[in-house]
Amino acid sequence: MADNDVEVYSKSVFGNIRQPQKRAFLRAYVETGRITEAIKAIGMDRDIHYHWMKDEAYAQAFAIAQVMAGNKFEDEVRRRAFEGDERGVYHKGGKIGSYRIFSDLLAIFTLKGIFPNKYRDNQPGLTFQGPTQINVTIKNVSLLPTPQDFITCDAKKTEED
Repeated sequence: MADNDVEVYSKSVFGNIRQPQKRAFLRAYVETGRITEAIKAIGMDRDIHYHWMKDEAYAQAFAIAQVMAGNKFEDEVRRRAFEGDERGVYHKGGKIGSYRIFSDLLAIFTLKGIFPNKYRDNQPGLTFQGPTQINVTIKNVSLLPTPQDFITCDAKKTEED
């Protein structure tokens, strides 16, 4: 989506916000995804945004702006994961070629977001929380210690103490 498309879409989404400064902040936030940068872009005091958050209509509009900014960032994550970035190869000050670098980590997070049940870290049946019971089956009983072995261990421990 081109920058002017985002601005036109932002105006229609934030049309219920009458104050131009609030709309400008919301549009800047959609572009940057950062409160500090949006504040700098329109030249306002940081506290104003938090004061505006008391207004239900503005808070709802800001929630929409967060989703819009998040979608924009998600697009960039997917691009870096699956299309990659071009990197130049230089020798003696001149460019001799290039290669494409991809982000495996971003690809993993993208897949986890699309298919959370398939790629989640906590598979059912593998979590260990609270008291855990482990059943052990020993097939070769001859390897088990005898009661006499325990008595001998206890006697040795008493002698050492």
